[in-house]
Amino acid sequence: MAVSSAATASVSPVADQVIFAAVLAFSSVSLQQPTATGNGLTWAVVAAVDLDATRKLTVFRAQGAAPSAGAITFDFAGVTQTSFVWSIVQYDVAGPEAQNKTATSIGNDITVTLDNALDSASSRMLVFIASVSVVPSVDADFTQLSARLVGTNNIHLLAEHAAGQSSCTGSGTAQARGAVGVEVAAV
Repeated sequence: MAVSSAATASVSPVADQVIFAAVLAFSSVSLQQPTATGNGLTWAVVAAVDLDATRKLTVFRAQGAAPSAGAITFDFAGVTQTSFVWSIVQYDVAGPEAQNKTATSIGNDITVTLDNALDSASSRMLVFIASVSVVPSVDADFTQLSARLVGTNNIHLLAEHAAGQSSCTGSGTAQARGAVGVEVAAV
């Protein structure tokens, strides 16, 4: 179904924990930077990457002392999205992300590497990899958190993380893909 706004099922954020929301959307009209609202939280864009001329991956972050349960709504400012998929990840940490990096590729692999080594072995690298037509593979050093597929326009969204890693590679066949890597620092 083509819409210009979409809501997740109910999400119950935990007070003072960091929550990330990634959304991958396809629009034949134009790429649009979405906004995110919900849970009584302020959602900020961590990073966004265009896979190609019709697909965009955006990662949001929020945190609050008294969040409410409810849906997270992604709004595309009236621009129709033919298909979209999202992933929600929450961490039991209180600090902000220390760094983030994006990558794009049309080749067989996509690698996203943070500029600096992680703050400590207990810090995590959270990676969202989006691809067209082909499911991206999980890096051998990472644990898969979620894998989502939308058949219309064949968009895939993979979330994975690892402690002590600052580089992540997703493999597959030559298709448009994008990645956002975030350091979730232990505090």
